[in-house]
Amino acid sequence: MLVKSLKMTPMTLLWLSVFFWSEIVLGVVTGKPNRYIFDLGELKASLSLDVEDRITEIAIPYATIKKRSLRSKVDRRIEPFGIRVPGTPKERLVLSKEIAKPKQSRKLYGYLSDKYYSTPKKKFSDGSKKVDLTPEALNLTRYSKLREKVSRKHHMVSIETGELRNKIKLRNKLLAQLKPFLSSNDLKKVQSKVRKSSRISVDKYLLPTFARKMVRKYIAFQGPNCFHASLAFHGQSLTSSPFVNVKKEVGYHRSMINYDELWRAINSQFYEVDVSQSPLKYGDMLVFFELPKDGSNTPYFRWIRHAATYLFGSYTFSKGSKSADTPYTVKTLDEEWQTWRKYTKNLGLKVFRRASKRVRRVPPTSLTDWLY
Repeated sequence: MLVKSLKMTPMTLLWLSVFFWSEIVLGVVTGKPNRYIFDLGELKASLSLDVEDRITEIAIPYATIKKRSLRSKVDRRIEPFGIRVPGTPKERLVLSKEIAKPKQSRKLYGYLSDKYYSTPKKKFSDGSKKVDLTPEALNLTRYSKLREKVSRKHHMVSIETGELRNKIKLRNKLLAQLKPFLSSNDLKKVQSKVRKSSRISVDKYLLPTFARKMVRKYIAFQGPNCFHASLAFHGQSLTSSPFVNVKKEVGYHRSMINYDELWRAINSQFYEVDVSQSPLKYGDMLVFFELPKDGSNTPYFRWIRHAATYLFGSYTFSKGSKSADTPYTVKTLDEEWQTWRKYTKNLGLKVFRRASKRVRRVPPTSLTDWLY
């Protein structure tokens, strides 16, 4: 009734749209938000499956390392390749001997030492710095040793199908949760595995298109981050939408999603889950916040630190950061929590689930004039 009483000039429509959409962007959640989760014990899994979990180390392929070293000077989107170099001469000498080719350790030591002192980047807590390797410096190293310094952990999870074959309700629950994410052909492959009592690899059969394509992979670009990965899990049409991925950041790949863009997508496409009433389901988005000391409760996009996608049991899918040093991997909830507890002073978690229907209208065509 209020809208009808206004004179709907183009300017009035613009300001109404700005007001309506700014509510989303500035972090106001429609309805009463649920409290933050401060203990993983509050989370319950809707699916607990019998699995084999083999932890592997995923290293950056040498071709990707070489591309980053060669191309970063001419393409700002490509992240230079570097390693963490210790702060003391003795430790740097040990590192050089460890990763250098035969008879090249002294030369590598000289390069790492020179770069350590000339690199203006901040030191890590242990006094080390990340030093970029030029193609010439990279040629002094052995990849077999270098890869040990730049690998990340990944859970190679396979589902034992005996229980699924014998328990129809459990099998139907799994298939129902997978249905919005997998094609009918992919679901048939899962059912075939169950009938044959064959193990089901999560990497190969239980991830949607984007996640299946990217899992265990590194890319050379800086930009694609945990926010992008958590949205792309639901479909790349979401991350490429001009109403979500609004601004192109200089020096970053176009697919990078900022925390305000993530928050816009959450408020327009997802709803918050009350974990005391509903257990976690496949595809739920886990959003980690660093909460202010003043006890503020209403979520604000600048508080967001990380996002991951829940799978089942204790497992998640995510990318560690916007850095090219982090691959797309399967992790555990506890690993996600422990990692971000190190980087935040007051960590809180919220769970969001994709709405079956769109619950918001689209914003104005041009967002950048007033949003940034």
